[in-house]
Amino acid sequence: MPPKPDAFQAMRDRFADVRNRIETSARACGRSPEEITLVAISKTHSAETMKTAIDLGAKDLGENRVQEAGEKIAELGRNAARWHLVGHLQTNKARRAVSLFDVIHSLDSAGLAERLDRLCAEEGRQSLDVLVQVDLGGEVTKSGIETAELPVLLSMLKQCNRLSLVGLMTLPPYFENPDCSRPFFKTLRELRDELQAQGHFGSAKGELSMGMSHVSWALITAIAVIVVLIVLRLIANQVDLNPFGWSSINIRRLTDPVIVPVRRTLARMTVDPKYAPLVAILAAILLGWFALQLISSIANTLAGTMISLGAHSIIATMGYLLYGLLGLYSLLIFIRIILSWGMVGYSNRLMRFLVNATEPLLGPLRRMVPPVGVFDISPIVAFIVVWLLQAAVAGTLLRGWQLIFFA
Repeated sequence: MPPKPDAFQAMRDRFADVRNRIETSARACGRSPEEITLVAISKTHSAETMKTAIDLGAKDLGENRVQEAGEKIAELGRNAARWHLVGHLQTNKARRAVSLFDVIHSLDSAGLAERLDRLCAEEGRQSLDVLVQVDLGGEVTKSGIETAELPVLLSMLKQCNRLSLVGLMTLPPYFENPDCSRPFFKTLRELRDELQAQGHFGSAKGELSMGMSHVSWALITAIAVIVVLIVLRLIANQVDLNPFGWSSINIRRLTDPVIVPVRRTLARMTVDPKYAPLVAILAAILLGWFALQLISSIANTLAGTMISLGAHSIIATMGYLLYGLLGLYSLLIFIRIILSWGMVGYSNRLMRFLVNATEPLLGPLRRMVPPVGVFDISPIVAFIVVWLLQAAVAGTLLRGWQLIFFA
């Protein structure tokens, strides 16, 4: 089904705005706008939305995952657009990537280059454009080859008859201020110029593919640090480290704010407190997931609301607000379950708020849905009810509108 006229207009306006900004920026630095390739990142978007983008003139589409791209390409057609793989490519997905994509932006090892070249020969493909992903930020969460290892990969590419090196790609660290990413882009451009002078791109100048990932890595890093510190505490306990040593004291000081409340909770539940570090690790991961989901839900709701307001669509605005509130409600149910497992009482202010907010749904469900043994399954039923309501909103008020802006 084609998108609603107001959704189509909103996408057309955004598309035109991006093109105008590209043209203005290109001319400001003495370049032709035709030199810039706009790749519309279509990951997580439906084939229906992508069809609209293609109709508006999007000739290049970027996908993050091979399997997801395969399903969309099968529906839209291999020749509907120029398909780019911008996400990390696993070696076991390389054969399918060779048949699906026109350009692969994430070549990061000599072994992968050799495999892609061999698969091109086996699949009868004469040429495959690739960009080398360079790791300039040193982040363990992102792929890419380090600059010190780049000569090995470049040497392998010279031996590959069916791979055509057309440029470099990087994903800089995430900063709240986008201007902080400029030094990484500048470094990649300088590296490109150096390789171009050495003839690695043939007669071409060498393309630059430079994107940004807006996942809250600061939050993920904080959770990872907590988990690592708790693991170090477990190791220190097992190896019988001096409890009054500098390292032992500081590890306890950093982890006690997490471990002590968990230990007290386990004691109230008559569970051996020695399991407190393991339970704390699980709690940190669950709470981190909750926080990420909450941030994503708020960001997506705000983005959708602003876009629908700009398109003067009251129905879509109501849809985005309702969709976001339902998502937030499901998260409130989730955090109530977690706190109840921790035996947090009604006297706690947060727990009291959660009970007052979720009991209008959980209360009637608890009376209608019998427990399974000693387990109350009404929260699971509540999740299903909220999910069905969200699907109903997406299929009615938001049909044809984008649902995910920040993945």
